[in-house]
Amino acid sequence: MLEVDTPDNLLAKHFTGQLVKLPQQEGNGRTAEILSGIGAVRSGESWEIESTALDATMKRLLEANLNLDGLSIHKPDLEDLFIKLTGTSLRS
Repeated sequence: MLEVDTPDNLLAKHFTGQLVKLPQQEGNGRTAEILSGIGAVRSGESWEIESTALDATMKRLLEANLNLDGLSIHKPDLEDLFIKLTGTSLRS
């Protein structure tokens, strides 16, 4: 489905907060259960959380005692939008 609008409007339509990305975690199913419970979804080789309350999201990650090495936080951009709409990264 083709969507036509300004970049800012498209980003606002598809994202409501900051993107927290965490590399795929080693461990058992408990880790996946914890991340899913926080609202994380798998995106390629990482977990992604769309957060409107960054302080609360970080607190939950810390309380879960997960390895936060490689964690990144950023405002969604057009590449994130492309991946969300197509399921495919621009980079291979």
